[in-house]
Amino acid sequence: MSAEEIRKIIMLLENVDTPKTVELYQNPSAQVTHEVWPHGVTYRGHNVFETVYGGRGQLVIEREIESVKRSSSRSGSTELTDYQECYLGYSPSNDIFIQGYDGWTTSSREDSNCSPYVMFTIDESGEVNVQGGGLNIEERWRPSGEMWYGRNVGGYVETKAAYPDIVDIRLD
Repeated sequence: MSAEEIRKIIMLLENVDTPKTVELYQNPSAQVTHEVWPHGVTYRGHNVFETVYGGRGQLVIEREIESVKRSSSRSGSTELTDYQECYLGYSPSNDIFIQGYDGWTTSSREDSNCSPYVMFTIDESGEVNVQGGGLNIEERWRPSGEMWYGRNVGGYVETKAAYPDIVDIRLD
């Protein structure tokens, strides 16, 4: 191979770009998704960042996590007092998004941290629709002793076990 041929190959390789957008509905790899996040990830043509973290979608999700918080105050012993969003994933086989949170409770016990979450879909028109996933609201925040990214338990571990095909979109 000549030096000129090698130069041409190098120039071709250097000009290979990652795609500008990734469509989640087409089951992309997590690596490609991370490379174009936040503005290049779409779902059925709708920008996921703008849909989930802005406008009506954000309000729908915030209302749901607040209802999880309110239900904890009715549960009795331990109450979810605060939370911080830290995860967004998409399961292609279930066609569902999961947004996870680190959660803090009123309990002074070591095992009182929790990892609440909200499951939702995005419909053809770009509207966010909250899903219960077959769980009552109390089951979506129960204290586990771990935050979302806990080593042995916690929302991330449980989500990966329940949805093995989940594409991690946002890891905080």
